[in-house]
Amino acid sequence: GAMLYEKTSRDEIDYKSIPYLIKKHVISYSSSALMLISEDNDNSKNSSQTGNLLAFAPEFDNELASQEIDTLRGSLKPLKWTTEEVNYVSGYFDSRVYLAQEATEETFWKQSRTYNIIHIASHAMVSDENPMHSKIAFAVDEADTLNDGYLHTFELYNSRLNADMMVLSACNTGYGKIIKGEGVLNLARGCFYAGCKSVVMSLWVANDRSTASLMNS
Repeated sequence: GAMLYEKTSRDEIDYKSIPYLIKKHVISYSSSALMLISEDNDNSKNSSQTGNLLAFAPEFDNELASQEIDTLRGSLKPLKWTTEEVNYVSGYFDSRVYLAQEATEETFWKQSRTYNIIHIASHAMVSDENPMHSKIAFAVDEADTLNDGYLHTFELYNSRLNADMMVLSACNTGYGKIIKGEGVLNLARGCFYAGCKSVVMSLWVANDRSTASLMNS
């Protein structure tokens, strides 16, 4: 994305005016040649989408989480601006939004196959050494005995989504392990394997208030 279509001064500081190649051409990336072939031969896409945007913004309550067996969840700080984020985004699309305790992993699996865009604003726990176990947190449903409230990379590998785009709005969702001949193995790669055509990810620790403003823009 940093390629240029003409030379520029080393002293150039106005980033808006820099002649990035993406300003003149549509640029697509594929994680690997194997995935590119799979995308070309994928005939499983259908027109079953009934809405444009599916968005999640789970709530994290430290006091409640500390009473749970899941000690990791007890360390997750409340995200005050994720609700604003998904509300901003949903204003531009025909949307279905799940907030707070309704933003569960079970709901994700039930609804995710029928939307063009999936937007998750939450916490992410990334493992560089074992990226198949990197995960994004959903709200906990104590009545759900099949899901643990985390969307793991390995679960995405074993699923099928029809989304055109998935937004992983959380910290470091683009981080992972570099595999020779394959590139980076991470949560985003799991989304691609699940069938998403494109993924929006982060390579930094995200501030939820700044992210909400960015997503709205």
